[in-house]
Amino acid sequence: MTEIQQVIQQALVRYRGIRRKRVCLAAFAALALVLVLTALLDRMWMFSGWARWSGWAVGLVAAAWAARRAAGPACPDASALAHRVEEEAEETVPVVATAIDPAVRRTADNETLALLLLERLDLRAAEAIRIAPPTFRGRLRAPVVFAAAAAAALAVLVALQGEQGLLRMLLPWRASPYTTLALEGPAEAVAEGRAFTLTARVSGVPVEKVTLYRQGSLEPMAEAVPDQQALVQLAVDGLEGPTVFVARGGDGQSEPLRVEPYRLPRIEAFEIAVTPPGYAAHAADIETAPSFSAFRGSRLRYRLRLKAPAVSIAVERSVRARKEERVTPAERATLQRGPYGVPVGAEEDPDAEQPDGPVFRSNPDDPLVWEADWDLPDPDDIVYRLVIDGGHGDRVRNDEPWRINVLSDAPPKVRIHGHNGGEVIRVGNETVRFDLSAVDDVRLAGARLIYRKPGRPHERREIALPPDTRRTWTGAELLDLAPFDLGPLDIVAVHAEAEDANIMDGPGVGRSEVVFLEVPLPESDDDGGGGGGGGGGGQPPINPVELQMEILRSTMVLPDYAPAKEGESLAHDQRQNAEYTGMIERAADGAGLFELGTALREARISMESAARLLDAPPPSKAIPDEEAALGSLIDAAKLLEDCKCQLPPAEGEDGMAFTLRPPRGQASASTDGQEDADKEREALRGLMEEVRRQLAEQQALNQASGEGGERAQQQQSLAQDARSAASRARGIPASAGRRGDPRAAAEELDRASGLQDDTAEALAGEDIEASARLGAESAEALAEALRELAAQLEIGTYESEALPPGYQRLISDYLRFVSYE
Repeated sequence: MTEIQQVIQQALVRYRGIRRKRVCLAAFAALALVLVLTALLDRMWMFSGWARWSGWAVGLVAAAWAARRAAGPACPDASALAHRVEEEAEETVPVVATAIDPAVRRTADNETLALLLLERLDLRAAEAIRIAPPTFRGRLRAPVVFAAAAAAALAVLVALQGEQGLLRMLLPWRASPYTTLALEGPAEAVAEGRAFTLTARVSGVPVEKVTLYRQGSLEPMAEAVPDQQALVQLAVDGLEGPTVFVARGGDGQSEPLRVEPYRLPRIEAFEIAVTPPGYAAHAADIETAPSFSAFRGSRLRYRLRLKAPAVSIAVERSVRARKEERVTPAERATLQRGPYGVPVGAEEDPDAEQPDGPVFRSNPDDPLVWEADWDLPDPDDIVYRLVIDGGHGDRVRNDEPWRINVLSDAPPKVRIHGHNGGEVIRVGNETVRFDLSAVDDVRLAGARLIYRKPGRPHERREIALPPDTRRTWTGAELLDLAPFDLGPLDIVAVHAEAEDANIMDGPGVGRSEVVFLEVPLPESDDDGGGGGGGGGGGQPPINPVELQMEILRSTMVLPDYAPAKEGESLAHDQRQNAEYTGMIERAADGAGLFELGTALREARISMESAARLLDAPPPSKAIPDEEAALGSLIDAAKLLEDCKCQLPPAEGEDGMAFTLRPPRGQASASTDGQEDADKEREALRGLMEEVRRQLAEQQALNQASGEGGERAQQQQSLAQDARSAASRARGIPASAGRRGDPRAAAEELDRASGLQDDTAEALAGEDIEASARLGAESAEALAEALRELAAQLEIGTYESEALPPGYQRLISDYLRFVSYE
């Protein structure tokens, strides 16, 4: 190979190397400039990974385009390079191309002349190469400039933003945030449900706010603004279990932080064994809620299961407000009711002194179980909280207070449903039958009849109750009138009393309404004295005897705990009657009837004393004075009757008249049979309406749902109504046709009342199956009683009269319903 050929070959090698350098420099410059531009935009908007991958893609496209432009045309061969040298040397003859052509040189070697010509050709070619050597130096100038500019841009980017921005562009798959967050947990252990604070440290590019998330959730839990030390305090309300948190701000996210709270010694379950006092006919019960009702004298056995071990449990009590200040009727209707139907609320007096409470102790076999015994000797309701101290120094206390309704024993309710006193007095029989019933909320211990002439000492007849008597009793008692040696105008006052088995406060005593057995004047003496005492004017005369009897009846049934206004109303009536009696007294003194005036004066003094006692509870204190006043009025009436004189005119308002004669007795009853039959039919219709109402209420109770205590009270009230209806049915004579028997109806009503009492006990004990069965049997007994009464009405005085509208359908439908059951 000649020297010329070697030069051309070396030039070809340099050309190829320069071309490769141009491509690399151009590609580098394009890619670097695109990355610098993307980094500047990323610094402003903090692109996500996909945006940075997009920048990489754009940079590669730009680098490919620049490399293609920088490469230029394809690399020339030796002949083309020789012609280029000839052009640059302005050689018109292709001396260089000819000098390197191998074919020319092979031909010239065979001839001497050719050798001479080749030497001269090589010399001329060498001169051309000297003039225009193939170095290609200018082809690298532009790529080098652009590459240097790109390198300078990268250097400026690193100087301004640090290496983070360059790394984000060069490594788009890596999380290289501008902002770095470090999440730190609380310094101390965290309790379940307690608020705590997490701290986030911000480094790198500042952010406006930092947001806290649960890992894997897009719902923010807290957010805050960094302070001057780039610290962020993130408040968390509370946790119920282990939780993993992450903090996010700008394009940064912290490493996950796991927070595991410890469990507080909260109450997981209540088990309160309520043992009623021994005198109460109630079974023990288990309460699972902290607010409930229990009888005074009950023993409570608390058994609490906690969610975590505790150090101690204490009872924090508050004194209840007085009964009349607790809640309004509207508020009471919204309160939850306990097993005995008593509202369970949360009233308390936070400023009251702390009463004593039970002492809780841990179960040695199970540290999560705490027990305590609590007796209820006081009548006040209990408002309390439980304060539980945990092992980490925590104190758990229920926000809303709980309440124990302490049920004081109410006096028994006793009724006189009927008697045959009027008939006994009319025919001269000396024994009166009284139909009675009594019911108590705990247990009946005894019952008695109290009888006396008004103003005389009370006598009593104890009633022997059956040994198995619990909370209800129905029966009859006979009273012999012979020892009273009754005469005309005499009155015997009778009422019933029942007492319970309360051994804490002493037996509670309930009284019935007073029944007055009056001996009328004989028919021949009916026009005697006792009238007069004022002007006529067509108005009925005022009778202080009748007024005093009504006042005594009202006072006898008024409980000692009745509102003060009830006693004040009776005191007003008593003073008014004393004023009437005083008017008659002054008239008697003016007429010279001194014995009459003395009797009236004694009555007035007793009335005034009774009025003063009625001004303040208990009203029962006034009963002796009220009876003394009635006895004095009866004595005055007898004096008038004995002297056969008229009552002197009294000073009073115009048209006011007075009398002391009791109303005519039943001895002069009508002899008109038709009138008696009409009265019996009206009484039968009224009784049927009452039984129909009871049947409808029993059906409603059978289908109702709700608190057992409230339904038990309604069932007991319905049982009392059934006993009253049975007493009324026994007073109706049977029809001649025997198609209906009121006494059979009375027996069914008695059976219904007993079943209703049993239903009430089942409801109080939450025995749903037994209460449903007994309720259905009660309704069946009422329906049978209604059928007997309807048959009696159908063949009464008017044989052809049909049943009242609706009765036949009601009875038939209900009996069919019972048969389906």
